[in-house]
Amino acid sequence: MREKIRGVIFDFDGVIVDSEYRFTRGVKGLLEGYGLTPPEEELARLPGQPIPSIIRSMKDIFHLEKSEEELMADMHIVYGQIEKLELDPVEGVKEFIQYLKDQGIRYAVATSANVHHITDAMEQAGLHFWYDEVVTHDDVTHGKPDPEVFLKAAQKLSLPKENLIIIEDSANGVRAGIRSGIFTIGLKNRRVPLDISEADLQCEGYSEIKQYIEERNNSL
Repeated sequence: MREKIRGVIFDFDGVIVDSEYRFTRGVKGLLEGYGLTPPEEELARLPGQPIPSIIRSMKDIFHLEKSEEELMADMHIVYGQIEKLELDPVEGVKEFIQYLKDQGIRYAVATSANVHHITDAMEQAGLHFWYDEVVTHDDVTHGKPDPEVFLKAAQKLSLPKENLIIIEDSANGVRAGIRSGIFTIGLKNRRVPLDISEADLQCEGYSEIKQYIEERNNSL
């Protein structure tokens, strides 16, 4: 049974900061350096996972002969390069965060990244707010699509699942959200064709998510 929304759990990359495009461009460049031509739909399967899972997925999807250790070293070089690129907030996120504050709706981040990535990316994107609670890859045993990170965020917010929504932008993240039993909204990425078809609701942007919250909360 759905109840009033009293808390929002955000993914980070692609939901708070517009970083999925530069990530997939970095991976594409790495794979091209291996002599491959990766299709966009295959690159879109990678976001939303911890780095070790991304490495395993790359080996499986692109049939790479390199060891996981070699790929990890190459990926760290890629991350160092892409972190120097310009980074912007996702359109509408600052206004949406302010809306949540005005409504007294609590919010948390549940991400496959670590806290250093969050703080660095927030500063780079010019975002100067913080979250009521944060759960990162370092806080969980199992990464997405396992729901552990979302369940821990819900626990930290001290709110029941019925009063929460999750905002995600990747297939792995949406899958984790659905498995958590929390209503999961898929936020469409305008530059990377990520699959959010399993989400309870798909939205084009934050204005649509705000409208959903208002309609749901006003009807209960």
